[in-house]
Amino acid sequence: MLRRRPALCNNHRNIIFTSLIIFELIFFNARSSKPRILGASDIAKRYMKCHAKTARPARIFQGTSYNARNKVNLSLINKKINMGFLDKIFGKKQIIKEISEEKLDQFFGHKEEAMKSILGEMYGLVGHAIIPFQIGGAVDMYYFPNTIEGTTFTTMELIEYENKGPIPNRNGMYELLAFTRHKINKQVGAMAEQKNDDPFEKIERRICGIFTSIGNFSYQAKLEPGETCEIPCGEGQENTCLLFDEYKKEGQEFKINGKKYGLLVCIEVFRSEMEYAMEKGSQALFKILKEKGYYPYSDLDREPVI
Repeated sequence: MLRRRPALCNNHRNIIFTSLIIFELIFFNARSSKPRILGASDIAKRYMKCHAKTARPARIFQGTSYNARNKVNLSLINKKINMGFLDKIFGKKQIIKEISEEKLDQFFGHKEEAMKSILGEMYGLVGHAIIPFQIGGAVDMYYFPNTIEGTTFTTMELIEYENKGPIPNRNGMYELLAFTRHKINKQVGAMAEQKNDDPFEKIERRICGIFTSIGNFSYQAKLEPGETCEIPCGEGQENTCLLFDEYKKEGQEFKINGKKYGLLVCIEVFRSEMEYAMEKGSQALFKILKEKGYYPYSDLDREPVI
């Protein structure tokens, strides 16, 4: 069984967050000696647009934004995200009774077995982030090479414990999945060199960024299968367009200690495809992608179907 990353006590969190303020939140511009303070959106790309299947894209701006099914006050969401980050630093909301490492390890082990029963055997290597996800870093990357042709990427840390995790959707709390046609080529037990031009490395880094953004946002909003989502990228870069779907294995539910959870699939698509899904519904696009053999992969080394 793979080992879970140990939880951090409050003192350790405060020390690490203080270091993050110094080394990650403040940097000096090349043309100026004045420091620029980065917001939560700069660090984790947490500002994104989630749409219902028939909704127009929500516009991100300071104020209130509406879509076809519900209204979202983005300024309040942004405030909650930033305040939540500060709460983590200063421990304001850390009044929940701490769960023992033994119980957390047991829960993680049961979750691992539940995921293997659905996705197949897990690859014997984990892509650990240098800074843990729970304190503002990226998610750890887990790999399943035998689910479908290619590789399945998953998170394993969004569901922290039985009642602690993402805002439940219709399947309950969930972990994230994504698929690539590329086979994992990392050597178990060896420190592989990062190859910037390697197709698997490229898609893995991209999916890790998507998982980190969606993972952070999953604690702020309910994300349902069939919805679309748009993640703003850096200046001069196109935004990331996503569709959500659910992953289920016939006759096998994703249960941990008898409680039902879900697996939310993130599928990166072209903008024209996302807009088609928003107009016609996600299932209409999924049908076309399946006919072309592109579903449920996030590889964009293909031509758009719309």
